[in-house]
Amino acid sequence: MRQQLVALVERPMDATVQQYGSEILTARDLANNTIVLGSPGSGKTSGVLQSLQYGALTASPYMGGLFNTAKQDDLPNILKPIKYANRLSDCIIINALGEFRLNWLEYARKQTPKGSSEAITVLEMLRIFSEMVSKSASVSKDPFWQTHVDKFCLAAITLLIYAKVSLSVKKMIQILHSMPKNTDDIKDDEFISRSKFMYYLNLALDNPDTENNQEFDQCVSYFLDEMAGTMDSRTMSNIVASIHATLFPASIGLMAKLLDDVESNFSMDMTFDGSIIIIDVPSSVYHEQANLVTSMLMYLWQKDVMMRDLSKNNRAVFSFTDEAQLTINRQTVAFSSVCRSQQALCIYASQSLAAIKVRLGPHSDHLLDQFINNCGNIYMLSSTNPDTLRLFSDLVGKDYEMRVGFNAGLANGHNSANASEDYRYILPEKEFRLLATGGPRNSYVVESIFVSSGRTFNEDQTYLRVAFDQKMLEH
Repeated sequence: MRQQLVALVERPMDATVQQYGSEILTARDLANNTIVLGSPGSGKTSGVLQSLQYGALTASPYMGGLFNTAKQDDLPNILKPIKYANRLSDCIIINALGEFRLNWLEYARKQTPKGSSEAITVLEMLRIFSEMVSKSASVSKDPFWQTHVDKFCLAAITLLIYAKVSLSVKKMIQILHSMPKNTDDIKDDEFISRSKFMYYLNLALDNPDTENNQEFDQCVSYFLDEMAGTMDSRTMSNIVASIHATLFPASIGLMAKLLDDVESNFSMDMTFDGSIIIIDVPSSVYHEQANLVTSMLMYLWQKDVMMRDLSKNNRAVFSFTDEAQLTINRQTVAFSSVCRSQQALCIYASQSLAAIKVRLGPHSDHLLDQFINNCGNIYMLSSTNPDTLRLFSDLVGKDYEMRVGFNAGLANGHNSANASEDYRYILPEKEFRLLATGGPRNSYVVESIFVSSGRTFNEDQTYLRVAFDQKMLEH
């Protein structure tokens, strides 16, 4: 039986999440964003994440939050600390065979701020989806085609809203392929009788809210005047192909089954009341479909967090994103700038920054720099990548080191001494390469070098060496 929690709690950000000797990390510390970096097999999931997850799940006051699975066997590992914390009843597990569904377009529509346009709110999410499909947040696109994709989506969403039907990509594609392509279609009774566009248009015209409505008039003008009235057939075909390519991935597979044209039976903001949402669609099984579903659900959760009124519900919430290089996008970077003020603990694990950059795109240095700058806590695990190792040494920093030399002249009896001051890495790359990676060879111990912005450890050291027990929940 799930326990009922009060919405307002005392000092939620003072909850202890980790303790390393005398060093304590609270929810406030981890709300600065945390990233865990290390090569495959370095112990990111079984060492650092397991400890952080257990800490978040057992912290007081209670927190709700979000998990994702990246590999096929991740779910049992996520459930292990949840069971240990006696919180299985708080779980909502989303998977291909389960019962939970969320209409993503309708959910985004309801997130519209007061006084803003519902259609624009939904379009913003579709833009992020399109970037995920193209695997780049900054890929160069022809403005002409992209503008027409945006204009169609905006008009189709507006039409469906005024038709008073639920939003879905499936319906948008129906509109795309049944809208009039020329002025003759508008006069053709047979076309009108079988066109889904005309069906939704007639539903909208029955809505009294469309009378003297500039937004609706612009929507109708786009379809009947701009597209059917002035567009030549070749340009029209290319525009339709561009729009279809953008929307089609959301109309098939897991996106269609879990998020599109479905009836919602849970909400992402349930985490504010202590629920634990697990997105169990591992990319090792479902590949890019999994990345799209996970990214869009995380997008909706992030939007909910950004809109949350802390005067009504102030519980801290958490998000654990394993293999973050598969799901990160422009919205993730923007959210990393504000999550602290909304009392959200966001922990990301990835193999390297290079892997994250691949997802963000070839012209995304500014996004990657912004994201890393927003990560106030960094756990560095064993790596064999030269760029990553140099980054680790840079993160720990440099310090002055006094070097003293002495020369003895055996023949003439003259001796000399010299001293110099060098500015050297506090921890050379070798130190990171040789960190313990867990497993039987290392007695199931995972080692990490931890740095936190504005914090020193052990007599003004800029880093803390931390060991994690992979068997911590089996003792």
